[in-house]
Amino acid sequence: MAHFYVYVSDDICEGQPLRLDPATSHHLLRVLRVGENDRITLFDGRGKRADCILRWSANGRWAEVVAGPVEHVPSPKLRPCLLQGLPKGAAMDELLRRATELGAWEIHPVLCRYGDGGLRPTKSPSRELRWRAIATAACRQSRNPFLPTICQPLPLEKISLRSPSLHIVASLEADARPWREVVGHFSEFAGDVYLAVGPEGDFAPEEQHWLRQNDFLPVSLGTRVLTAETAAMTLLAAAQLAWGQDP
Repeated sequence: MAHFYVYVSDDICEGQPLRLDPATSHHLLRVLRVGENDRITLFDGRGKRADCILRWSANGRWAEVVAGPVEHVPSPKLRPCLLQGLPKGAAMDELLRRATELGAWEIHPVLCRYGDGGLRPTKSPSRELRWRAIATAACRQSRNPFLPTICQPLPLEKISLRSPSLHIVASLEADARPWREVVGHFSEFAGDVYLAVGPEGDFAPEEQHWLRQNDFLPVSLGTRVLTAETAAMTLLAAAQLAWGQDP
């Protein structure tokens, strides 16, 4: 029997009927060909999920679900917060998808001198909606019960860092410490871990100065020079595995 994950923004309550929106209903019926006997799990992106019974309307245009017992998934011990230099082109879309699958808690697109968008903070409602839709789809695919917070693109100096937290930056500099050494030193850490990855061309000198001023530990990911997207995924996966969480 097939098993489908469905995101809902409404509160999930046991025994309470919930009508799915037309887009979700269409996707289940016309795209996935879900039948009334297939297993459906609702999740709200905040740690609540529940198996449910699916019912179709007489005309097949919308679906209604009735949730069973609600599971409250505890927040993870490690909360990876990715500070990603905004890459050029459409690479950020795919990066968001992969970061969500790997359990990123927050994603901060960073406006860098050498990255896409220059240094001007700009709001784009259509872009924000697209990014949220991409992250939601990635949660469904990976069975991740927590939808990451996707922040507005900002320069590094305008990003607020919570405390206490651990700060790490992927670095090619000579003083970068091996990943295993850093993990061994902070093996008992729990909480927010900020992982900074520069764009193509890396962080500019003034951006690297800000990272040093905010206690970011330069970490080496090996001898190979990785693209920004690969470096981000490597950091996220390595952090999840090192602190005892599945990627």
